[in-house]
Amino acid sequence: MLKPITPCLQRPRQIIQFTLLLDDLCLCIAVAITLPDSGNLAQVVCGHFHSFARSVEGSAFAWGKNANGQLGIGTVSVCEVSPIKILINSQVQHVSAGGNHSCALALTSPPNLFTFGMNANGQLGHDDQVDRCEPMPVNLLEDRLVVSASCGLAHTVAVSKYGDVLVWGNGRSGQLGLYEGTDQDLCLPVQLPPFCHDHVVKVVCGDEITLAITEEQRVFLWGLESTMGLGATHAHDAANPSGPKEVEGLTYVDSVAAGATHVIAIVSHVTAADYEDETGELGN
Repeated sequence: MLKPITPCLQRPRQIIQFTLLLDDLCLCIAVAITLPDSGNLAQVVCGHFHSFARSVEGSAFAWGKNANGQLGIGTVSVCEVSPIKILINSQVQHVSAGGNHSCALALTSPPNLFTFGMNANGQLGHDDQVDRCEPMPVNLLEDRLVVSASCGLAHTVAVSKYGDVLVWGNGRSGQLGLYEGTDQDLCLPVQLPPFCHDHVVKVVCGDEITLAITEEQRVFLWGLESTMGLGATHAHDAANPSGPKEVEGLTYVDSVAAGATHVIAIVSHVTAADYEDETGELGN
């Protein structure tokens, strides 16, 4: 029987960071990080080599690798070992860390999505391939309020309050979900054609995969071909082989998290059938 996990962290202003060391041995070292004047923590996220923490009050702090400006602190450096507040004047509602770039949603009028860091594939959405060390608004999205955004290895995806999904950056593995143009970088956001009958409310990126959650709590997946075994077993659409496909059997999804090539989901409703194995017996 599964037992609930008892929280071991009682100080909401302190983060326990775990570092994996790969050198003959795999070690996991826990280091406590205290944020300056951050208030209560609301979110922590990790990119490939950098991290963010966001407070309930809307402050966001970054640390780690900063060679491409992915921390959003206005400067470039090899790395920052202590948390530094990112340069966004408005309250930060959400942050996402990709391979070497990042994005943040701010509590402001459109354009409310800010991007920064590496831009070799146009993943910042500024119609160029120039890195940014200071958060810059994605001006093409000035006509819509972004409610969710996520960074992959070298692509970015956003969804507006109307449910339209916008993609840009590297799409060579199908992670942009486009009908065509996957052999080149997109330096500006492009809106995907509708792929479901209800609105998309949240997007999440892995390295080269993208997921979308709808109002009806269904999940759609697209991207790296070898990752399509993550439940999206529908036959390819000949007109759009890299287009979004619904993950079969996954319903009532509250949230998802994506690694490089794997996904984990939290569901709000589970039936006995979900626990049956191939013999029809229930799991423990």
